[in-house]
Amino acid sequence: MTDEAIMDLYWQRREEAIAATEEKYGGYCRTIARNILADPQDAEECVSDAWLKAWKAMPPRLSLFLGKITRELALNRVKARLAQKRGGGEVPLALEELERTAQYLLEFETMSAEDFALVFDDPAALETRKEETRVQRARKAREDAAERARLQAEREAESARRLREADEILHGKKEEEPQKPDSPDPF
Repeated sequence: MTDEAIMDLYWQRREEAIAATEEKYGGYCRTIARNILADPQDAEECVSDAWLKAWKAMPPRLSLFLGKITRELALNRVKARLAQKRGGGEVPLALEELERTAQYLLEFETMSAEDFALVFDDPAALETRKEETRVQRARKAREDAAERARLQAEREAESARRLREADEILHGKKEEEPQKPDSPDPF
């Protein structure tokens, strides 16, 4: 079913809109929610909440709209969970954790799926991976520099060889010296 047909169902307030949305975009929205939320049940609830929110307001581009709603709801759940962990009314600690969370969320948005998985399995693994990447880049830079130096040395050696050849051509051919008589001619 096309997005326009699904949107028409929403605008007509027909319940088939939810089923059509689930069929076309359910996997897409679940993936977004699962990439943010560790609990599959929370992800499922998040997707259901997205359908409800979509029911209330429909824009012209359904896929981006549904993805945005799902992402927003999933991030709100993460923030709520982090808020529960803060406890004790310690404002400075809560603000510090909120700042760290914001930094993590920014990192998560640009992170590969592999790195994302590493963070949730073992947060220290991400730092290890970053260090490995830095080491790999440094190694590659050294290898590239060595290759450039080798190529430069080859070019210089070739230039020197050509200069020697040119010098031999210009100066290396000795003119034949006049021959001295083997014996003096008495006459």
